[in-house]
Amino acid sequence: MEFAVFTAEPFEFQRIRMDALRMRRLGMSLRAIGSALGVDEKTVRKALAAVTP
Repeated sequence: MEFAVFTAEPFEFQRIRMDALRMRRLGMSLRAIGSALGVDEKTVRKALAAVTP
């Protein structure tokens, strides 16, 4: 028997969430975090919302 296995890459905000959280705790702005990680601040905001209740 053979099965097709599909894997999907994580969304950008999922990939950066832990780094974004660490940088935010250091006091960095959303814009600075986005610049450091190569994404826009909307993606950073989404990443932070995914890890904080």
